[in-house]
Amino acid sequence: MLLRLKRKSPLCYYSIFAIIFSIVVLQLYSCTDPLYGTNRKYFDQVFDTIRKQGYNEASMHYLDSAFAHVKGAGAYHLGARYVSKTYFGNNYAAKRLNADSAVTILENYATADKSTALLYSEALTIKGNLSFDLKNYDEAIRNFVLSKAALSNAGISDSCEYYKYYHNMANILYAQKKFRMAVPFFQRKYQLAENCFSEWALQFLTIQENLDNVGICYFKAGMPDSAAWYYNAALNYIQQNETKFTLPAQVENVALTKAVVYGNMADVLSLQKKYQDAEHYFIQSISGTKAADPYFTASTRLSLLSMYLQLKETKKAGAVISNIANTIDTTQVNLVLEKYFKLLSEFHSQYGNNNSAHASLLRAYNIKDSITRRDRLFNAIDVGKELENREQKAITESLNEQKRIKGIYILVAFGLAITILTIALLIWKNLKRKSQYLKRLGLLNIEISNKNTDLRQTLDSLEQSNRDNNNIMRVVAHDLKNPITAIRTLLYSLLKNEKPGPFRETLELMQTTCVDSIALIRDLSNNTRKVTDLSKDLVDIGKLIEQCTDLNQAKAKEKNQQLTLHIDHPMIMLNRQKISRVINNIVNNAIKFSPDNAEIIITLERKDHNILLSVQDNGIGIPADLKNTIMALQPGSSREGTAGEESYGLGLSISRRIIEEHQGRIWFESEVGKGSIFYVELPYLD
Repeated sequence: MLLRLKRKSPLCYYSIFAIIFSIVVLQLYSCTDPLYGTNRKYFDQVFDTIRKQGYNEASMHYLDSAFAHVKGAGAYHLGARYVSKTYFGNNYAAKRLNADSAVTILENYATADKSTALLYSEALTIKGNLSFDLKNYDEAIRNFVLSKAALSNAGISDSCEYYKYYHNMANILYAQKKFRMAVPFFQRKYQLAENCFSEWALQFLTIQENLDNVGICYFKAGMPDSAAWYYNAALNYIQQNETKFTLPAQVENVALTKAVVYGNMADVLSLQKKYQDAEHYFIQSISGTKAADPYFTASTRLSLLSMYLQLKETKKAGAVISNIANTIDTTQVNLVLEKYFKLLSEFHSQYGNNNSAHASLLRAYNIKDSITRRDRLFNAIDVGKELENREQKAITESLNEQKRIKGIYILVAFGLAITILTIALLIWKNLKRKSQYLKRLGLLNIEISNKNTDLRQTLDSLEQSNRDNNNIMRVVAHDLKNPITAIRTLLYSLLKNEKPGPFRETLELMQTTCVDSIALIRDLSNNTRKVTDLSKDLVDIGKLIEQCTDLNQAKAKEKNQQLTLHIDHPMIMLNRQKISRVINNIVNNAIKFSPDNAEIIITLERKDHNILLSVQDNGIGIPADLKNTIMALQPGSSREGTAGEESYGLGLSISRRIIEEHQGRIWFESEVGKGSIFYVELPYLD
């Protein structure tokens, strides 16, 4: 029921006046530039001075003093203050706090101009590097991607501005041992170096270093031929340009870079069983690096020792051990020392000195445990509590002390107070005049309360039913987990002894399937998981489709069907286990509802900023009465396959939810008796 006024009260005009007054005040006091404040020239000079002095204790003291004595800084200079603080000191918690503060201040102005976009991107990059140092790789990748997006959203197209992104992504993928994925990022770095570095020496070092890094990635990815090609490319580049360096220090640096590549080339030759050539390159590398880089020299000697032990050349191995023992620092705890004692144990074993072999192996395990404990201690740094320290309070104080903000708050509060008082008087006056309506409203409230009680009881019953279903699901998931875990353990044991070949690839595919099944069981066991908890990783989706197709080949062969692939290999951020469920479900449906001897075509292609997966079959098609319910959890949406296969009608509804979680979409085209085409569209990293 509506309450209507027969005529306008004077209080209405007072209310309208108060609202207009508040709006005018807001407009008048918003003339000050919130991005650069009222003292832009002063703060520009402050940061010019900081850049000239460098980021040290004295310059940080000067920076704090400048902000304490002069007010009116805008968001840009406040953000620049906290970015500057991240370049000083070794306190990770304080650095993370300052980076967070800069991002918080700048994110609302990220597209205002090029300078602010670059500063915002820099703050995100710093956050990513701090997460990378703490080995929080998912968080690091998220910040690096956001940093690149900040540049793109601001319309910055200069490829040199994106160099840091390629550098950081290459390093993080290498640290995660995703060597094949790291290759295009290292390649992009040396391609940009010629245009993005004006200094010749820096350009030379960047190009040869990243050619060498691409070779290392291919070597660690098990592709020695590709690795050798890039190592040769690095050596050729060095030899073509080394005559341009004439100063003694420059000549020594060039010789050192060449010796490093020699060591990497030797590893490839050893793997290819070209032992004589490998020995020659090992010796050249050791000769060129022993004076300038003892750590790399020790690592190279260990690789040479490993080759000698493999060839049972114990005399040469003993000579290498003597050289290492005289140069290696056994008080350090690092991977080189761990590898040294492992190889020393193998050397003693070849001589039959079992006691010495056991002692050396035990020393290696102790070093490995020490490295693990050190990494865990480093990762345990608690930055959460530091978020409440004085630096965070400084942001609030700096903003609240500005006169412009104070004036706005006071005047707006005054205008709102008048508005609220006016409205309250209007409500009181009308309630008094319409008191007879209150009784009716009271009766209506009682009726609503009764309805609410009934709804609450119904909701409680539904919640209890949901809890019972969850408990049943957890019991089923728990009973499934143990046998799958046992299968995974058995596969692990088989893989340890199996050499590369088709059978090993089958075992690895089975092990990946077990891991995905265990992840699915874990999801079923956890009924509190939210969409925002979705974890993503950088995945070659083309390779993932190939793996899913291999899993479904057996079902296709039972019906003499052919699975044909036409796929690209873009890199995409996604949850590998969930997307594999979607692919398996769509391919399995195509097999299930296609006749014997049919062909199923699976296509993956890039479309601007998206990828499009299509699965086409020549099956029975989808009737019109199922097209609107086949992707929803509704009764009657299931049906048998062409060979009587059982169906539950759940797969496509689950697939649609997963694709929507990934900000994608899924749809289909179908004609009864002629077949169906299912499409999946997902965004991807360019």
